[in-house]
Amino acid sequence: MTLLKESDMYLPLKEFLEADGYTIRGEVNHADIVGVKDDKIIIVEMKTSFNLKLVYQILERQRMTDFVYAAVLVNYKSRRSKAFQNMKKLLKRLSVGLIIVYTKKTGLVVECIQEPEFSRYNRSHKKEKSLLYEFENRSADFNIGGVTREKIMTVYREQCIQIGCLLEKEGQLTLKEIKNRTGIEKTATILQKNHYGWFERVSRGCYKLSDTAISEIKDGSNIYGIHLK
Repeated sequence: MTLLKESDMYLPLKEFLEADGYTIRGEVNHADIVGVKDDKIIIVEMKTSFNLKLVYQILERQRMTDFVYAAVLVNYKSRRSKAFQNMKKLLKRLSVGLIIVYTKKTGLVVECIQEPEFSRYNRSHKKEKSLLYEFENRSADFNIGGVTREKIMTVYREQCIQIGCLLEKEGQLTLKEIKNRTGIEKTATILQKNHYGWFERVSRGCYKLSDTAISEIKDGSNIYGIHLK
């Protein structure tokens, strides 16, 4: 029997939540799944088994939204077990929703068996604002929730690739030209901090790609399908 990973749960959960009207993004500010519908933000943390790490993550996610779910891979027959009922009670006490994922012959099945209750657990408006910014400014859902040791596409990385694609095409441009053509408000910060080492300053306010950047930017553009806006 093949052991399932957290990342195997992502697509069934995404489809389940999208069917309920949510727009879904994976791996947003360390949260496995973030969904937005109207003004409601939900966070779903996935685990292949219930453990203390999941509880810690849930408590941290409650700082960003009132609506947090645990999504746990279970054996369907274990739903009547004492361990399962204890897990359910603990999550309810923490005001957390519970989504179970289990295997059938037709594939993975997703079922929500407990909704989160309204909770103002140590809320941080700064963290909530950061989460929403990252969610809203990604052009698509590039990440698989639950992955480990893989590069995560963030808004920052996506914008770096967009600027890189433009410079690869044009050779060199002024900061103002780059900002006008990409529409990226933080162009100056991206070029000046140069986190990935992709950009070189040719002269005051004028930039080009570094020699080592082109292949990595092309790979990112091809893999994620990022194009200039």
